Amino acid sequence: MLFFVACLEDTGTYFPSVKRCPGRYLQPCSDAVKRWLRSMKNSGKILLLITSSHSDYCRLVCEHILGTDFEELFDIIITNALKPGFFSLVPQQRPFRALVDDVEDSEGLPSLEKPGWYSQGNWPHLHELLKNMTNKPEPKVVYFGDSMRSDMFPACSFGKWETVMIVEEMEGEGVPRANATPCNSPAPTEGPAEKKGKFEVGLKGCFCLVKLRIFSTLHFIGKRVGMLHVLVYWTSWIIGISFDIFNKILL
Repeated sequence: MLFFVACLEDTGTYFPSVKRCPGRYLQPCSDAVKRWLRSMKNSGKILLLITSSHSDYCRLVCEHILGTDFEELFDIIITNALKPGFFSLVPQQRPFRALVDDVEDSEGLPSLEKPGWYSQGNWPHLHELLKNMTNKPEPKVVYFGDSMRSDMFPACSFGKWETVMIVEEMEGEGVPRANATPCNSPAPTEGPAEKKGKFEVGLKGCFCLVKLRIFSTLHFIGKRVGMLHVLVYWTSWIIGISFDIFNKILL
């Protein structure tokens, strides 16, 4: 809980510095990315944000990179998820908790009844909520993450989610970066140019999961677990991914 205490009490050097000048550490998303997220939600996809960061720090980061209305972009926000335990532990070990002014309720929730902002939690209860929201017995999730240990392996092994790993270091290995669209440029008619992965997998998806990993450095080349194919894309920020590739995955 040292992370939470340091952020909440504004101690140490990192959190006070970020709070005083977030623009020094955080790069806002372009208007094109925000329009893309809204278009996904308006088309009926369910968007979720899952992070192991606590709610106050998540709010600070998201307000800077997405705007003060960032909550409107997501149907469900889960903070302090404590991955990979979020995927591997049963509900009794880690129930969801309601949040009031960024403070967790002391009592765990017996289940998730509706979309909203929650803390901690577990995959089985989230899965049940998604089944109710989509009216599908086995809703399909496309999960974007940046950690093999906390994201790729547990999401695929326990949640049976489709996974895409974001590897920022690939640019340093010579992988060309797609040209970014300036914020003041006209909206692209078909989205930015596609970034080709080593393999492309035709996936059928009923909704999208956008995951924001706030605090870690990326270390691994993305790899699908078990029988799944390798699927690798690069981006400078977790939600600034290729529009075209993502749309193809969900179509």
